[in-house]
Amino acid sequence: MSIPPRHPDLLAAILLEGVLSNASDNPLDAAHKAAFRRGERVGAEVRARARPGRLSAERALTLSEATLSGAGFEPVRPRPGCLRLHSCPFHPLAAVQPEAVCGINHAFVDGLLTGLEANTVEVALDPGGGDCCVEITAAGKASG
Repeated sequence: MSIPPRHPDLLAAILLEGVLSNASDNPLDAAHKAAFRRGERVGAEVRARARPGRLSAERALTLSEATLSGAGFEPVRPRPGCLRLHSCPFHPLAAVQPEAVCGINHAFVDGLLTGLEANTVEVALDPGGGDCCVEITAAGKASG
């Protein structure tokens, strides 16, 4: 079994953007906002290249899977209508600060879906479900 690529540069860029744009007193909130904006830019770029039109839940999951795979998240499909991030590209830091890193991952994926205009799916934190705590499901479907 190979270890997926780690991407500390992505996390560093998000944190740096959050620090430099921090208009609030809470640095973690600033990091979440920066992660959302970064994900939104990535999603918009993917949407501009793919030109998918209105996204069904399945197409949104497929585009998200390809994009997140390229970012080192190693997404898996544990069941129909669900995409779970199997591996965190920031694993060493997530082991030390799971709430902070998982929150940043969640904000990044939320931004990605916004940039993709993927309103047929939703992202949730599901810390009990596996290696990474972020899961994307068809809108209205509960995790589990």
